[in-house]
Amino acid sequence: MHGRSNHAGNSHDDPLAMPQMQLTVDQAYALWAETYDTVTNPLLALEERYLGPMLPSLHHRTVLDLGCGTGRLLGLLASSPTARYMGVDRSSEMLARARGKLRNPGHLLQADCLRLPLRSGVADVTICSFVLGYVNGRDLAAEIARVSKDSADLYLSEFHPDALSLGWKRSFRCDDQVIELPTHPSSLHDVASAFRMHGFVLLRVVEPGFDEPERKIFVANKKDHVYQASRGTHAIFICHLRRE
Repeated sequence: MHGRSNHAGNSHDDPLAMPQMQLTVDQAYALWAETYDTVTNPLLALEERYLGPMLPSLHHRTVLDLGCGTGRLLGLLASSPTARYMGVDRSSEMLARARGKLRNPGHLLQADCLRLPLRSGVADVTICSFVLGYVNGRDLAAEIARVSKDSADLYLSEFHPDALSLGWKRSFRCDDQVIELPTHPSSLHDVASAFRMHGFVLLRVVEPGFDEPERKIFVANKKDHVYQASRGTHAIFICHLRRE
């Protein structure tokens, strides 16, 4: 089966779409891995456009990429070749794609983000991209705190509640069906509260919406109407937290 991403926007915007197929998160990502890198995703492009400038120097620092998937963020880390990289994901199919991209010293681990096979206090920088919607936020905060060094930085991205309130779905197309992933919403208050309990301070938040760089992606996929309907809406949030 072949799919295409519908990670941003309403999954019901295509009148030709068949009824949704309900799968578990693991089943969905196993299926999505085949085409995950083949279609440019405006939501992920938006995140990378803002996340890149936020990241600190990674030289001589250990980077933990939670929910690394196919290793799409490795390009952002390539400018710091001495960084030690550890990518973690539950999907063996996604990790198989990531192995071909790994150039920095490091390795990939198939594991649950709430039960990391890592010793305590190993990470200088943790990137947690679109994981929060699948897990309990307090459990995630506790495990990230466990594996983080003192003064470690955390960059956490997630769907913005404003986008979810408009009916946006975390989904993708596979042939003639829409596959929607089961997730739950998280607010900035939820993030700050959960991580504060484990010694993290919220330093910065960005709440971007789609702009001209992403519009080109929508147009290429014949979805300019989705872009126009989403203008002025916060699509995602990215939090920079530090463990103090």
